[in-house]
Amino acid sequence: MAALVFTGMNFLRLSNLSKESCKQEASHDEHLLQPMLSAGDCVNKTVEKINQVSNICAIVRTHPGQSNILPITVLSLTQQSDPSIGIEVFLVNTYPNQYETSDFMHHVASDANCRNPTSSVIVIDGSFHQNPPIGYLYGYDVTDRVLEQHILGKASCQYILVTNGDNFYSKNFFRYIKSSVLSSKQLIAWDFTTHHKREYNVIHTEIVLGKIDLGAALVATTAINSTNARFVFKENMDGDTAYALDFFFMKNIHSHFGDDGVEIIHQVLFAHQ
Repeated sequence: MAALVFTGMNFLRLSNLSKESCKQEASHDEHLLQPMLSAGDCVNKTVEKINQVSNICAIVRTHPGQSNILPITVLSLTQQSDPSIGIEVFLVNTYPNQYETSDFMHHVASDANCRNPTSSVIVIDGSFHQNPPIGYLYGYDVTDRVLEQHILGKASCQYILVTNGDNFYSKNFFRYIKSSVLSSKQLIAWDFTTHHKREYNVIHTEIVLGKIDLGAALVATTAINSTNARFVFKENMDGDTAYALDFFFMKNIHSHFGDDGVEIIHQVLFAHQ
């Protein structure tokens, strides 16, 4: 079953299943593979109050080419097995040529919010972009603006996750990071699989170039504020290094807080598609 939800092609095929067929699937996969809900299908539910130990704000960077697989990323984050950690998801289009196209993002957000009334999925639409994203920056210029304008000032954002709209998280993601969150670690990272050609596609995460990925780390908001960390810094732009701006961002946090402020969980918690 897991292999079926890792590719947009299979999701397209499975999205045509009837709701009755979907009900026969296991709990987590059921949420991922059911057809999207329409506004008419969304019903008000009585939500039991849960004492949450922390809250994550996730920036999910996407573009129109991910319209068929973005639901998988969003539902994998909002359908977690441990509800004691809350999540707010911010969808932003980082594509330089079609950055104003956001209808598919609104559809995904509406569906996710219908399925889980305790989570919040918000679309940052095209009007957010004063200027088009700069192509060679891989969306990191937009990521910094989302941090500054939507995330860092929110009291509810205790931790920040930045990921892409083609990644898939384990349903036990929150359960594995919970103890590190309770210990107030400033940077929490974990192992992942990569689609890039490597000798092994499972990456044993380290704060080393090529051994950490954008979506494989959680950073405390207090750490970003105290270090003024951003993805796009001039000193990190020498040569063709824009692809590695996620590493430089994590390195900045690690250098400031040292090993005591960092927790690396050697458990594969997401697939880099």
